[in-house]
Amino acid sequence: MNKKSLIGSQISIILWQLFAAITAIEAYNQFLKGGLSSWKGYFFSLLFIVCVVMFFIRRKARIQTNKQS
Repeated sequence: MNKKSLIGSQISIILWQLFAAITAIEAYNQFLKGGLSSWKGYFFSLLFIVCVVMFFIRRKARIQTNKQS
């Protein structure tokens, strides 16, 4: 039983999407306040990129796992 359950996989997908949405909103708010002149704008933009990349890495792994099954 080394495989993750379907529910656990779906929860991780939802969490990555949730984090990406939150960081996108915060990055946009920081951009409206002062552009990317503050560290917060860069921080939230970087977090958004990390969340999107992790979502697609997990998606690729999930697709490969489904093909092997």
